[in-house]
Amino acid sequence: MKGKLLKFFTITASLLMSVALGSCGDKGDKGNSSIAGPSSVTESSSVESSSEIESSGESVETSSEISSETLSETESESVESAPESALESSSEIVSEEEQPEETCELIYALNETSDGYIVTGYNGTPTDLVIPSTYETLPVTGIDMYAFENCNSLTMVQIPNGVISVGGYAFHNCANLVQIKIGAGVTTIERYAIYECASLTNIVVDENNTAYQSIDGNLYTKEGMTLVQYAIGKTDTSFTLPDSVTTIGDDAFAYCTNLTEVHLHNNVKTIGYWVFTFCSGLTKIVIPSSVQTMRDYAFYRCDNLTIYCEMAAADKPLTWGSKWNFTQSPVIWDCANQA
Repeated sequence: MKGKLLKFFTITASLLMSVALGSCGDKGDKGNSSIAGPSSVTESSSVESSSEIESSGESVETSSEISSETLSETESESVESAPESALESSSEIVSEEEQPEETCELIYALNETSDGYIVTGYNGTPTDLVIPSTYETLPVTGIDMYAFENCNSLTMVQIPNGVISVGGYAFHNCANLVQIKIGAGVTTIERYAIYECASLTNIVVDENNTAYQSIDGNLYTKEGMTLVQYAIGKTDTSFTLPDSVTTIGDDAFAYCTNLTEVHLHNNVKTIGYWVFTFCSGLTKIVIPSSVQTMRDYAFYRCDNLTIYCEMAAADKPLTWGSKWNFTQSPVIWDCANQA
């Protein structure tokens, strides 16, 4: 009620002032009249309002109600008149703030000589991971054992040139790891470092690395004489070993389920431990007579495999381990004469 009375008096005062000014609108400065007008109206309305309102406190309260009502109406008009695109943009910004990107925090420890750091683990869900070259002004020199073991979110990892060693099981069983890039400084990759990575299709090595190289996405020693790791996520069903290879390293094909045939050659002299373990798709392999050393469990649980040996059983070298064919895949000795 108070607000309505004050509005009534204000409108009345405004009409009276308009009549009083009348033909004076063309006289004097328009700017001054526009400034003086609201002041005169305010003074008139304040006097008339005070005769109806019993206390100055009520007058202040009524004024506050008017200001609040006016502000509310202004805000409402502003929102209604705002372009739809502006409102949508504002909504998008809020949405992004509510759902921030996930981050990965690496965990470090000083190396043995305290002149650098090694990565020991992580917090978060790394996907495409670029390991930094430095941490707290010191170089990152290594990746510790088990650092990323069983990290199923990891899809790519890039190892900087300053890293010297990659520990055993560092990337073991990273089921969705597709690609790993190895920097120029890596001289040691321990056993099982890239083991049982079912999606791995590409191992890339910096061309300036002095210890390792990549051939067709697989990992070899620099001189090409040892196959260190076959990228077991490849969909190829057949693989032919490069002529330079004389040794197939431990576990090199372990858990590769897509290969059905592996072709060796007469330069191969050593087949390491557990080389073809759990290669469930492998159906045929020919062991050339050049193989002098066959380590234990080389064909462990190759349940569909038939092994063809060029040598006769009596000529099998004594350096073949007694458990080389532990799960007893069928063996055809002197295969050239048995065909």
